[in-house]
This record gives sequence, C-alpha cells and structure tokens, in this order.
Amino acid sequence: MLEIIAIVLYIILSCSGLCFMKADAAGGTGIKILSFYIGIKMLIGMLCYGISFIIYAFVISRTQISIMIPLLAAVNSCIIVFAGWLLFGESINMGQGIGISVVVAGTLIIGFFSRG
Repeated sequence: MLEIIAIVLYIILSCSGLCFMKADAAGGTGIKILSFYIGIKMLIGMLCYGISFIIYAFVISRTQISIMIPLLAAVNSCIIVFAGWLLFGESINMGQGIGISVVVAGTLIIGFFSRG
C-alpha cells in the first residue's frame, strides 16, 4: 500500500513540477538566466520535481525496477502530453497520438506479462 501511495505522489509531483517549470520558464517572470526565467513558479516546480526524485528512488528500491521504470515513464509521458495540450495550448498531432497509443499498449503488455 505504501508503494502505491508513493507511486501516485511521484506522478503528481513530477508532472506538476514540470508544468510549473514550463509555465515560468517561458512566461517571463522573475530573473532571466540564459534564455529562460526563474521565478516563483520555477522554484515551486524545482521543489516538486526534487521531492518526486526522492520518492522515485524509494519506489524503485521497493518494486521490480524492470516493470516500474517503464510504467512510470509511460504514465508521466502521457500526462505531460495531455497537460501540454490542456494548460499550454500545445497541439497533439497524429504522430504524437500514435506514439501515445504505442506507449500505452507497451505499458499494458509489460504489465500483462509481468504478472507472477
């Protein structure tokens, strides 16, 4: 049960962290470093992403790594593509849609054949 809670927290924190960083990097608030901005959203995003990395280390230490890493990568990728469309108005083209479908299918195949 603790592993499931940690997985959900990891997904929430890593995806929200990336969205916060994206929102601030291009948004133009805060201090400009190189070609992006560091403001409060960027700092919140870094904090969320940093905490998610600690949780990620916990999750992979307590689960089967050959299943968990592909699963988490697939779930995060799908959520981020959807968040990009919903929050930032990014388009999803046919290639991305097919790619997401392949990722979901691959994750289901991994899960199906990993039952033991």
